Amino acid sequence: MPDYSLMFSPRLRRGLIVAAALWFLSWLLVLAPAAATVRLLRWSVPQLELAAIDGSFWRGSAGQAFVTVGNQRIALGRLDWQLNGWSLLWLHPSAKISSEWGEQIVTTRLRVNPLGSVRLHELRAALPVELLKIWAPLPARGTLALNLDAVDFSRTTLQKIDGSIDWRRAQWQWGDRWLALADYQLNVATHNDGMVAGKISGAGDLAATGTLTANLETRAYDLNAQLSASRALPQEFRDSLVFLLRAQPVNTDASAGGPVVMKLQRTGSW
Repeated sequence: MPDYSLMFSPRLRRGLIVAAALWFLSWLLVLAPAAATVRLLRWSVPQLELAAIDGSFWRGSAGQAFVTVGNQRIALGRLDWQLNGWSLLWLHPSAKISSEWGEQIVTTRLRVNPLGSVRLHELRAALPVELLKIWAPLPARGTLALNLDAVDFSRTTLQKIDGSIDWRRAQWQWGDRWLALADYQLNVATHNDGMVAGKISGAGDLAATGTLTANLETRAYDLNAQLSASRALPQEFRDSLVFLLRAQPVNTDASAGGPVVMKLQRTGSW
């Protein structure tokens, strides 16, 4: 019986072995269940918890998803993913992810660095403002709309944020009433020195214009804005803004009938 091994050079034999191994691994990944993706995500994003898994390694869903932020566990509802296979070769797993939970909708492209940093591309989200009560008991309502081109996180800090954040149909509770304030927008961009520059705008009964700067390394911020409170708002509420926000009145002539203008200057850290 002829010895076919003599027909191939050692280099060619090694190449065939590698090709066969890659072919075998590729088929394993193609046939791998969605639970394999869950294990990958658990390693790369330990804050994410998935249950009721369905689908495949490359394209699947979780009937229930939760993310842990600090000491809080936030429900994301149903989560769907579509994994980018080429990203695994470069050890930077990336996937398109979307979730839906009632009025809470999130879609983004997520990429994980082997060193632990996470980048979100094309983050689009609609979140109820009531979700912020997890961190602060604010008597506020409305919808937070996120339209962010890029958000970068290290293991411990925010490193970059570019895009816009809207507070739509903003309302504030005053006694037993809900006061309609305005529609607000914050446009932000991160510079190479780690400084974030933001522009504030808002039109309504409590209009606002101004700027926000923040240093992501030192976690310090500087806010300079001007508020314009309509006379349609209760006087007690307008007066309370001076104490709640430490705003400085610019015009106090009640007989003029125009809006009450206040300056807001704050510095601090988070």
